Formats: sequence, C-alpha cells, structure tokens
Amino acid sequence: WKEFEYVVNNDITVYIKSNFGYGSASYFFCNLKYKDINILPYSAIIKYYYVKMVDFIRYTRVYDVERNSWAQVFDFAVLTANMARHEPERFIKVWIVNEVDEMMQRMRIIMNSPKEVLEDFLRFNQNIEIGYYFIYRNCSTRDIKDYEVLPNEKVIAFKAEKITGCLFFLDNLRKLIEIAPIIIPYIDEIEQMNLRVLPEIETHIGGLTKDINRLNSYLDTVKRDIKSLDSILDQYKKDIEEVLKDMNKSANEGKKYASIEYGTWDAEQKYKTSHPEYVKFKENYDELNTRKDKLQKRIERRERFLEILNKCKKRIRKYIIAA
Repeated sequence: WKEFEYVVNNDITVYIKSNFGYGSASYFFCNLKYKDINILPYSAIIKYYYVKMVDFIRYTRVYDVERNSWAQVFDFAVLTANMARHEPERFIKVWIVNEVDEMMQRMRIIMNSPKEVLEDFLRFNQNIEIGYYFIYRNCSTRDIKDYEVLPNEKVIAFKAEKITGCLFFLDNLRKLIEIAPIIIPYIDEIEQMNLRVLPEIETHIGGLTKDINRLNSYLDTVKRDIKSLDSILDQYKKDIEEVLKDMNKSANEGKKYASIEYGTWDAEQKYKTSHPEYVKFKENYDELNTRKDKLQKRIERRERFLEILNKCKKRIRKYIIAA
C-alpha cells in the first residue's frame, strides 16, 4: 500500500505515505492534522539550502526509507496525538509556536545577512538520506559555480526564494489563528518581509534584463560573423574531402581489397601543410564559435536567475498584493 489514514478522534488524524523499493525515488512521509489543519515542520525550511515547497507543505515529518523508520513513525504518531489530545496548549506551543518562531528567527538573519547564510550552505552540505530527496536538496556544483561567477545575483536569488517561500505557509498559518492567535504577529512579519524584499527583486530583474539584452546583441553579432564564414568553410570541407579521396586511393592503389582507410582528420592535417590560409581561417572560425558558446552560457546563467526572481515577484503579488 501507499497511504494509510488513522483517525484518532474528531480533532486528530494521522496519515502515512510510502513507496518502499523505488531506490532514490522512494519516500516515507507522515502527516498530522489537528482540527483539519496540517501541522508542518516550519523550521525545516531554513535548515536546507533548497526546499521543494509544493511537497514540503503537505507533510509533518519525512523519514528514512528503511524498516526501522516504522517504529519512529508510530512513536511520533502516538506522542503527538496524545499531546494534542491531553495537553492541547503544550501541543500548540511545541508544534506550532516554537516551529514558527525558529523559522522566523532564521528568516530575519537571511533578510539582513543573506550572503553570510548562503556561504554557510555553500561550505557545508548535510547528508540527505533516501526518502528526503523529494523535498530537500543541498547546494549543487552548479550552485557553487553560479556564486563564483555571479555572486550578487546568487545572493538575491537565494534571499528571494527563502523569504517568498514563507508565503506558501500563509493559508495554513491563517487557519491556525483560531487555535493559536499568538502567531498573528508572525504572519504580519512574513508579509512585511516580502513587501520589503519586492523592490530589491524588481531592481535586480531590471539589471538582469538589461544585461541579457546586451549579451544577446553581442551574441547576434558573433552569430552573423560565423554565418558569413560558413560558405567559405563549406568550400574548404569539399577540398578536404577531395584530399581524403586521393589519400585513400593512393594508399590502396593496386590492392584487391582496401587495407588502409584514412579519415577526415588525417586529410585535414595534410591539407593544412599546404594551405596556411586555411589554418588562419579555421583558428578564427573556431575562436568565434568558442566566443558564441561562452556568451550563450553567460546568458543562460542570467536567464536562470531572472526566472527565479520573476517567480518570486509573482508569488508576492499573488499571496499579498492581489490578496
């Protein structure tokens, strides 16, 4: 089976989902609902570099995909369900207030010192067990390279993703107001943080857009230069093909079966010895293509950041401004 539901009482329901046996695609989740509201591990959002929020907001706990986890799941279900049933005030403090408070403490640091927090993530990668891959991710080699090449853009993208990521919690947090009105200031702070970061996001979107347009203009020029040389290259290729035919004909002349077969590379090397102008042409042509490839990579890296920032901007407008 994949999903199990246990209704403890009218207020408490425990859900368990798993798919053992699928390797790195396996998962083992447990979700606790209290008064039909998901109880989420809010503080976990700041413990990992990347959190897949779509899945994160659906589960209270994620477990290693192994047999021993079953005991942990049931122990957790019994402990939390009993606390919610017999000590509701303590349950609200432990599973709602403390979690949100820990998240917000870290968010304040990210808001004010995103570079230092990002560098901590880049230096230290936690071990993530099978079963966690669906939700959490450490910094990748590409993340590290992005920071080396475009540190300012990487910092704002990291900050924007973390701060706007809290917006996914708003609906759930608002549902909790009735049972935990103490979280109202946290909701207000999340909204204010996002409104404060919005102008910063928009400024970087403008800068990246101008940078991308400038690089694309340069790229178009390089592409035109390459295209203007393509017909000359085609003629050189035809000449080299003729050299190749002559080489193979001479090497196997008088033989019943061809025992030697040269390739295009061999013919090109021979052609170069008697055509120095081709050597200069090819060097220039290859240099232009290398320049084109580098420009495309520079543009692609900036477009990735632009996509992230536009998503964050839309998120703020959806959850706060439009609401």
